[in-house]
Amino acid sequence: MLDVARILATSMHISERKKVQSKLVDHHYMICRSSCSKEWIYEDFRREFLAALLWNLLTPLAIHVNGIVTQGKKWGDRFPILDRCISAIEDWEALSLRV
Repeated sequence: MLDVARILATSMHISERKKVQSKLVDHHYMICRSSCSKEWIYEDFRREFLAALLWNLLTPLAIHVNGIVTQGKKWGDRFPILDRCISAIEDWEALSLRV
């Protein structure tokens, strides 16, 4: 799920992600159902996907904070990768995830 979430949240522009995200997630679900040993129920699959979207926010943020701390970089005005991550989190309502 991390790979799918990472592709959608960090590697695609928001407008492009919105065009393909549902199909990509559904396609990945069907692949997992047919080829994984785990018995996937869609709601469990979706929950793991939402958690992966939230997790993906941490990596670019940690890399940037590390650059500030170790290399004296400045905190920027905009962070396109964080904007993309936050947009995906909002679109999928990942903050409503209950574990």
